[in-house]
Amino acid sequence: MTSDLRDPLGHALDELRGDVVHAQLPAPHEIRARGDRRARRQRAARGAGAVVAVAAIAVGSATLPGALSGGPGHRVPPAGKTPSVTATTPTPAPSSRDRSVVDVTPVGVGDVPRAYFLPGTQWTGPDLAHGQQIRSTQVKEFEGSVQRFQCDPDAELSGDVAFVQLARADGTMAGTQKVRLLSDPTVATRFTDTTVDAILRCTERLREQAKQAAGELAPGDTVPTPTAEVTEDTAARMDDGTGSVRLFRTVTDYGTGAGSRLIEWVAVAREGSAVTFISLNQFQKGDVSFDALRRIATEARQQMAWAATQQ
Repeated sequence: MTSDLRDPLGHALDELRGDVVHAQLPAPHEIRARGDRRARRQRAARGAGAVVAVAAIAVGSATLPGALSGGPGHRVPPAGKTPSVTATTPTPAPSSRDRSVVDVTPVGVGDVPRAYFLPGTQWTGPDLAHGQQIRSTQVKEFEGSVQRFQCDPDAELSGDVAFVQLARADGTMAGTQKVRLLSDPTVATRFTDTTVDAILRCTERLREQAKQAAGELAPGDTVPTPTAEVTEDTAARMDDGTGSVRLFRTVTDYGTGAGSRLIEWVAVAREGSAVTFISLNQFQKGDVSFDALRRIATEARQQMAWAATQQ
């Protein structure tokens, strides 16, 4: 990638060249194949939503590979200091009696211990899915990518990265937690900053993906013009002595008719040298909120802080 000061993301990635591994865009036919699989999941999600009498919003993973990855030597206890934005109170250290480990095996690459994942019981609350019980589940969709939501820029299958899925009591998907372990807190901080910038520029990336796939279109087909409305809860920004939290609501639309509009709630949280992505699926108006997202992200940070002491 050529450094260009007019492109902050590109410049940041150049600076991180020695710390992270760049992903390569897949071939157009692979992108279209993933799109077909996503469409099938959207249809299945709409069917599941009908059972609970709601307007289904499909669950899917984005298909544009990111340019970020982790590295070895991740067993560094949370440390370091980042500038404060809206809060300066450090996250309280969790006690071992308050923590449990998921009973499912995370899917991904490298080495991400189960202890880093927040069990579904800790997701459950009156502010999520109208109080339904949430449980950790075996991963059902992988497709050779660790991207877990439409605006996720992190898809590289290298380093130490894995995810688990969560389900509601009625069987519908509640969301996903992805954890990437990096070499040290400084690298994790830069990774987080670059990732947040990429999420805010989601429309650019989705449209670039559409252009990449245009060469494989059948005669008469037109290139879709996807859009992404990304809303950050700026009042919930958190930076303290060991990590940070950023919260987003994303509405993506590929302009392909019914079912192409997806609503997802996303948290990017860092604790020490670990970064987690929390994504919540909205099936019904009012069953997800920034309050729920912030609560789960805070719990996830405490889980990762505890996990680092278990190494």
